[in-house]
Amino acid sequence: MTNIAGLSRLAWIFPALTMLIHLIAPIDLLAQQQATARKLDLMIRNAHVNGEDIVRPVKGAPTLRFLMGDQIEINWNVDVIMDLHLHGYKLEVRATPGVSALMTFRARATGRFPVEIHDERGRHRTILYIEVHPR
Repeated sequence: MTNIAGLSRLAWIFPALTMLIHLIAPIDLLAQQQATARKLDLMIRNAHVNGEDIVRPVKGAPTLRFLMGDQIEINWNVDVIMDLHLHGYKLEVRATPGVSALMTFRARATGRFPVEIHDERGRHRTILYIEVHPR
């Protein structure tokens, strides 16, 4: 099963795969370069969130929208001690009044993810949704 050059009939696979990888790699690098760094300052007062880029639906919690690959930094400013938990990304920060709590992550999974506050009394409440859409 050799050809004229003495190579196996499957010898073309390795060079072909190598060429394919070199063609795909620039596309991935381009997608990473197009990813946006998003920095937001959000305030929580009386268990309600306010800040830039928040979409407020008629019913339900406010929403922030991002694209897959975005690098996100949220600066939380609160009026009482609380834990903030972003479900789906398994991120949690402890926030105290007068000190910004920073939550950073890359939007790697698409979907709708709740941000809950966990207060000192053990109560959980969704105050915000983060939506990550495909690029």
